[in-house]
Amino acid sequence: AATRTAPWSSIASLRQPLAVGRRRRSLAREQYRVEHMGVSDGVEFLATGGGWTVLAALVLSAVMWLPRLTGTALVGGQLLPLGPSAGAL
Repeated sequence: AATRTAPWSSIASLRQPLAVGRRRRSLAREQYRVEHMGVSDGVEFLATGGGWTVLAALVLSAVMWLPRLTGTALVGGQLLPLGPSAGAL
């Protein structure tokens, strides 16, 4: 059985350019994305109340931390020296 060979130039007219193939794959990916994932409406973070939620959480956390910042436990014994000298330890 003899093997027949031919140069690449003999099938050059049948080949598509790289740009055409790239564009075709891009369109296929986009079509798949639209069919399987749906189209995004562009819902914005602030328009759906996300900004107010973050602001409320920030205010709530500040109010809850306020007593801890003014408490004596943070400014108490740990900031005082352990003793007047090394021998007193």
